[in-house]
Amino acid sequence: MGRAPGLVARLRRVGPRSAGQWGAGSLLQLGVAGPPSRLVEFGPCTRAIVEGVSSGRRDFAPFLSSLVWVEAPRPLRLARGLERDGADAAAQWQSWIAAEDEYFAVHEPDRHADFVVDGAADLPEEQVPD
Repeated sequence: MGRAPGLVARLRRVGPRSAGQWGAGSLLQLGVAGPPSRLVEFGPCTRAIVEGVSSGRRDFAPFLSSLVWVEAPRPLRLARGLERDGADAAAQWQSWIAAEDEYFAVHEPDRHADFVVDGAADLPEEQVPD
């Protein structure tokens, strides 16, 4: 979440229909505990999907055509994050949860979202991706 000012400056610099690079990787690889695991090249485009909790920051609003917020209870978010990033990420996740509370209070992404999705809903088994 501390990288947002740099990302906003990058978005202003890149502008629409530009090409560029974006860092990709897990939470621990996205500059939280080190650099991105790889850079992803992208060509000129008029639309891009940016995912992640910080994509709903108020300072990103001028760059968004719509915002989808996926709501899920904290214990479920933590369990999913640890499943993805591994048990070694537990301390980082605890720190991140505290920062997330502050972020939610300041940016209120769920209140500014165009669509709110229930991320805790059970899907019928035939709809669960492999």
